[in-house]
Amino acid sequence: MLGAHAVAAQANAYRRIAGTWVMDSTNGPDDHGLPKSETLVFATTPQGVRITATEDDGKGPATSSFNCASVNGSAASAKGNASSTTCTVRATADSVAYALDVRNKGALVATERGRLVVSADGESLRDEYDATDGPKPATHHRHIYNKSAGRTAGSP
Repeated sequence: MLGAHAVAAQANAYRRIAGTWVMDSTNGPDDHGLPKSETLVFATTPQGVRITATEDDGKGPATSSFNCASVNGSAASAKGNASSTTCTVRATADSVAYALDVRNKGALVATERGRLVVSADGESLRDEYDATDGPKPATHHRHIYNKSAGRTAGSP
């Protein structure tokens, strides 16, 4: 069971990433081959974090969302027809680590393991991760996002 200090630290880490973040393609050196635009919205939940991603690859925007449960709870799973996405998050001293697994008919088809780090001034977010897609070897990515000047997700 978590102590009160650990629970407070975890909640603070999740609150730091809460809000709307817009991809900054000018400052993301490893953003090659990505959508033309991407917006991430992180909202705190009692179990961890809810992520909503809107991407536009030039054919119009597509939105997906899923819950990420704290590793201290049970893994959250977003189930579709024949596929599912499982996501877990873990607060660290300076970031939020995450693990994302996509399964199709029970078989693991894609993974992502990364870390979300908010800058000291709270204005930028770095998402650095390794991803696999099927049998291909993992690729490393680094995306930079700027805080949107809108209402913070998870706040009143």
